[in-house]
Amino acid sequence: MEVADGKVINSEGHTTLFTANTTVSESDNLFYNEASNESNILGPHVIKLIGLICNNIYIPIVSVFGLVGNMLNIIVLSQHGVKSNSSTVLLFGLSLSDFAFVLTKPLVCLGGIIFYFNEPLGTSVSNLTYCFLHMVTRTFVAISTGLIAVISVERFVAVFFPFKMSQYFTPQNTAVIASLTALSYVFAMSPFYAVFTYKWEYSSIYNTTVATVVPTPFYKQNFDLINLYGGVPLNIYAGPIPLGVVLASGCAISFKLTLNSKQRKSMTHTTQTAVDDSKVMKMLLIVCTVFFVTIFPSTIVHFYLYFSIPDDIFNDPVYITVQYLTEVAYVTNASINFIIYVTVSNKFRARYKKLLCR
Repeated sequence: MEVADGKVINSEGHTTLFTANTTVSESDNLFYNEASNESNILGPHVIKLIGLICNNIYIPIVSVFGLVGNMLNIIVLSQHGVKSNSSTVLLFGLSLSDFAFVLTKPLVCLGGIIFYFNEPLGTSVSNLTYCFLHMVTRTFVAISTGLIAVISVERFVAVFFPFKMSQYFTPQNTAVIASLTALSYVFAMSPFYAVFTYKWEYSSIYNTTVATVVPTPFYKQNFDLINLYGGVPLNIYAGPIPLGVVLASGCAISFKLTLNSKQRKSMTHTTQTAVDDSKVMKMLLIVCTVFFVTIFPSTIVHFYLYFSIPDDIFNDPVYITVQYLTEVAYVTNASINFIIYVTVSNKFRARYKKLLCR
């Protein structure tokens, strides 16, 4: 969750990155040129191609699928009764957060698409959406991450402490937990809502005025503190902590499910309720597993690069590439749950058919 882990375009039409190491100047010209080591396999042309594929093709297309899928999830879960059980409450909250993310993320990428047709307009749109929406999308990603961690804990309690489940994870309690989780990430990321603003500058290349990104006075006054907070504590809270919870809970649940499966095979009769509960458990476990598989690699690489390339990291071509792939992972994770529900759960599949075949 770096202060500036995405690209912006300056008034001269060059793709640039704001860096934590930039010296604040009087003119607010706080941008570094993109890394341009031609001898590097990840040269500027390769990075631009990766950015084109990720931001201008993959993310918009997958986001459309994610919008439709999450909307269907929200409708189906609402019809089922949002407060019918704790799992439904959490899946409903996750669908809302994922829907908000795949709705706003393409808007951040919109300027890059417009840039190919109208460079001045694309520059302005890119920088304006970066100012107002970039950290909003980051917040929705963090909320979804936190909710999946809560889902993994809820399933852990259901498996290992079933008689305590109705006491700890009532629908009302779960709604409160989900809401507090979301609010905690909003509060944790609130300093970054006020770090960037925009101003209109004349571009000699375009012979017109375009919007450019500039730091706010608040950011200038608290530059080192905000970058330190965003570089380590916030990233840990939004990354390794929920990932660790999901991994630990998932491993424990998988072990327990394996034992239960062996026990059921030895039984002469298994109730339908037990079978349905097992399918729900597997579906939620798959949701957590897919989240872990898509997010964990980029998180590990991100932290490795952050601490191994401390100087001018935001201009490092490997780091830029990892950021592009991280965005792809976020969008994929936010869009794939619909497929999981339909594939694993007969009840969800039946409800989707009923909804779509009216």
